[in-house]
Amino acid sequence: MRKYHPLTVASVEKAAADAVLIRFAVPDGLKDLFRHKPGQHIGIRATIDGAELRRTYSICTLPEEEDLAIVVRAVPGGRFSTWANSRLKAGDVLEVMPPVGHFVVEPQPDAARHHVAFVGGSGITPVMAILKAVLKHEPKSRFSLFYGNRTRETMIFHKALFDLKNRYMDRFALYPFFSREEQEIAFMNGRLDADKLRDITARLLPVEEMDAVYLCGPGDMIDTLSQRLTEAGLPEARLHSERFLTSEEARRIAAAAREREKERAAKATISVRLDGVTREVAFEPGEGTILEVLEAAGLEVPFSCRGGVCTTCRAKVLEGQAEMAINYGLEEAEVKKGYILTCQAVPTSARLAISFDE
Repeated sequence: MRKYHPLTVASVEKAAADAVLIRFAVPDGLKDLFRHKPGQHIGIRATIDGAELRRTYSICTLPEEEDLAIVVRAVPGGRFSTWANSRLKAGDVLEVMPPVGHFVVEPQPDAARHHVAFVGGSGITPVMAILKAVLKHEPKSRFSLFYGNRTRETMIFHKALFDLKNRYMDRFALYPFFSREEQEIAFMNGRLDADKLRDITARLLPVEEMDAVYLCGPGDMIDTLSQRLTEAGLPEARLHSERFLTSEEARRIAAAAREREKERAAKATISVRLDGVTREVAFEPGEGTILEVLEAAGLEVPFSCRGGVCTTCRAKVLEGQAEMAINYGLEEAEVKKGYILTCQAVPTSARLAISFDE
């Protein structure tokens, strides 16, 4: 089962006007466990002012870099993000879960590909790791980054990205778009939306030249740009996406999912294998998701976002059936093998056996 491990904060530094970069010191005994692929994310658990908070953040460093690092942008009303930006300091200890996620790149040293990313705001964090991995480990490949922000001051990794642009002038093209700050080139002004993407594919980069496309940002941006790219002829196999959810968005998704689940859920006995131990829990329709019912029964089940994105709550169905209201995190192959996101699933058979240990 996926577990949290205490990691010491090595440093906290500014990544933008409203964001901090947090580096963790990973002890030698945990380095193998925390070895990651570029683009993966980690779950974090902290107790702040007496409340336990769980959040998910993408890793922005490469696997071979010494420290594991994330970026936390301050969100209005966000308890964890506000605390991290104002009170977190070097020497503090946070509970961190090992890396997971499929929004990754696996560099191929002999490949000559054109990687393209469309990113909004803090969606740059996993893409930064993907970008650095491609530039370092695929010397024949190119990377084009279209990056939308409000202003230059809110552009995470502003200096680091321009440093990479200067270092890899013939292989890395950077296109920063600002919605609340005018630039000399009018084309670079405004939101990175469907209209802007239409101009990009018409004037700069046709979809036929995109070998791998990465979308990362708010859900509405992901949905809009994904639709536009596929309509323009981009094969779905080349398209990779990861959406960012605020805690409020995750709550809204969970509430909507519960409403839909009332009609589909079955009264059931759930057999749960967790950390080598099997336990049975009764499920009544209307009580919530599988995750919520297991929590209410006192089981220490893994979870983080509750929005069907991070896959921390993933479990495998061994017997019976379950259905998910939303799935943003699991790949189709995983679903076919029987995996579910328990934060979005309910049993649809009288008996259900699941395992968090698979």
